[in-house]
Amino acid sequence: SSRSTSGTLQNHLSWFDDANRHRVKLTSELRYSGSTQDQSSNLLGSFFFNSLEDLEAGLPASYSRTLSARRRSTGQISGSVALGDSWRRTPDLQIQYGVRIDASRFTRTPAYNPAVENAFGRRNDRVPTPISFSPRVGFSWTVGESNEIAAFTGAARRPRAVVRGGIGLFANSSSVGSIGGALDNTGLPSGTQ
Repeated sequence: SSRSTSGTLQNHLSWFDDANRHRVKLTSELRYSGSTQDQSSNLLGSFFFNSLEDLEAGLPASYSRTLSARRRSTGQISGSVALGDSWRRTPDLQIQYGVRIDASRFTRTPAYNPAVENAFGRRNDRVPTPISFSPRVGFSWTVGESNEIAAFTGAARRPRAVVRGGIGLFANSSSVGSIGGALDNTGLPSGTQ
């Protein structure tokens, strides 16, 4: 069986200048993701028989049973803050720029195994918790107007084309399930491997 839970809090705050040339936007987000898995099987055991005659006689060929249940529970808390501006340089050119900071932390780490540290010089219970800094800049350029005729007062004519581009540093955030293998495979007697 498996169960996933998640929750997100977001806030967007925008400010427009009097000339409507700048839109400064502050965005913040806090997110929790959790996962619980129960991979237990064969906890009561299984008898195996070579033939129906052995089954009638009650003579099993073998018996197997899983002695420990494999249950895993993980969680991750992530947060981000972004500040950006959309600057309307001219009626046809808009420039967007800003920065975003992301951070995350797992709520559970693998059990410490001193043999791993002795053999490899690294602790197995330390999980990376990166903080990423992402600057970004882009533009939107409107080219000409279409040949259609405005149907009523206040109707706008669509542009013939819009050219968009940008560059930035983007980072993938880890998922709550990415630590699962490390939690199970500590090398300890309580681990799978």
